[in-house]
Amino acid sequence: MEEIQPSSNDLDELDSVEATEPQETQTRHKYNKPSADVPSSQNGSNIVAFLKRNAFVVLTVIAVALGIGLGFVLRHINMSPSDIQYLTFPGELLLRILQMLALPLIVSSLISGMSSVDTKAYGKIGMRAFGYYLVTTMTAAFTGIALALLIQPGNSSRNTSVSSGGKTGTVQPVDSFLDLLRNMIPSNLVEACFRKVWSTMADLIFCLYLPGTSNGVNFFGLLVFCVAFGLILGNMETEGKPLKDFFDSLNKAIMQFVSIVIWYSPVGILFLLAGQIVKMIDIGEIGHEVAMYAVTVITGLVIHSLFTLPLIYFIVTRKNPYRFMSGILQAITTAFGTSSR
Repeated sequence: MEEIQPSSNDLDELDSVEATEPQETQTRHKYNKPSADVPSSQNGSNIVAFLKRNAFVVLTVIAVALGIGLGFVLRHINMSPSDIQYLTFPGELLLRILQMLALPLIVSSLISGMSSVDTKAYGKIGMRAFGYYLVTTMTAAFTGIALALLIQPGNSSRNTSVSSGGKTGTVQPVDSFLDLLRNMIPSNLVEACFRKVWSTMADLIFCLYLPGTSNGVNFFGLLVFCVAFGLILGNMETEGKPLKDFFDSLNKAIMQFVSIVIWYSPVGILFLLAGQIVKMIDIGEIGHEVAMYAVTVITGLVIHSLFTLPLIYFIVTRKNPYRFMSGILQAITTAFGTSSR
């Protein structure tokens, strides 16, 4: 058998292939070199994405900082009361917008949510949730009262000088509890939208208090009515579906309205803070009161979140509460930041 010898043409082709291989390798390395700059570009895109997602929070923080700075700058200018009123006018508009949206938002969301609840399927869970809410609310109230009596954040020389001028009758706890029950069942729903029951002293000698009214929305009475109305509407099934669809659409419309209007908040907060700082007379005294109030609130939140709630969890489940809390750390930090139970 004869041995096949490679021809000169085949050798030339092999040489050309071997010559081109290093060039491709160099090209590959040349395009891989800029990959070191990729993390920096990714970090920049992540920062931009974070700012877009949290644009409202960032704008609010910037508005708070600018409002405080503007207020301290304007304190050196002798502004008249009318000038201060003009300065706080954008903030006044913000408060009016929030007050305008509070009532329809509460009514529509409560009725829409409660009408979607299946009372037969979630009745036992609802009763347990209500009992848990009642227990935690009472313990939080007692914790707050105890801390307020111990720390006394509102006790200052300014309040002492004002209160020493005369004596006024204080409302008895029984009368306050009766006012709570009266507000829970309003006699007129339309009146409850702008007035609430408030007992006033009718006879100073006999300490007789009679139920009167004061300006303000009776949210408690509206809440009770909306919850009851929503539960009844949910039990009506097909008969109540048109009205249920109406409140669902109303709730969605109000939420979209809120999502649009809320972007005005940074502007209102800026001028509201600036005006309030200009109005302050004794910054040191007010700063001390705010600091004591912050200490009281933070202490109450720490006690409630790290001692009260874990104790309730341990009594009910006989398990380690802090291991469970490690899994819901994000929700706990959100509740701590918003002073929510």
